[in-house]
Amino acid sequence: MIPTHVNRRLELLEEAVEYACSFDAAVDVTAFDDAPGDHELSAFNAVRTLLERGVPREHITLSSDCNGSLPQFDERGEYIGMRVAGNTTLLADWQRLVREGVLPLDEALTLIGANVARVLGLHRHKGLLAPGFDADITLLDDALQPRQTFVAGRCVFDSATGMR
Repeated sequence: MIPTHVNRRLELLEEAVEYACSFDAAVDVTAFDDAPGDHELSAFNAVRTLLERGVPREHITLSSDCNGSLPQFDERGEYIGMRVAGNTTLLADWQRLVREGVLPLDEALTLIGANVARVLGLHRHKGLLAPGFDADITLLDDALQPRQTFVAGRCVFDSATGMR
């Protein structure tokens, strides 16, 4: 069992700390589109809290609801429409973990790579750059901005050309 969205409420985050530490288990932090920056439940703050409270980095994964549907509600709680979740908050929170020194680059990468592959049982061929592994990679510039992404040996994104 892998609890997800553990930063939806502060109480859940506290329960995630207890669960991860008590059972030597993984928990997943979600980069919500509506909890960016310094929000106490942002992915950045949740990962930092988990680490400060003793959850091993190897037991933390970082994800988003990218391309998932996000229902929208008005102030009365009534449904008013639907939008699609993006990945900008995930990237921004991950970058901030590195930039503010919460984790060095190589360790921060495990939150979105090796740790995810391991908890999903894909660690024998995903999550690392190693012989025999799938080489799906994203190349970053010095500002940690994605410049190119390769999947199965093919470039699927290039920021210079706008190719997607």
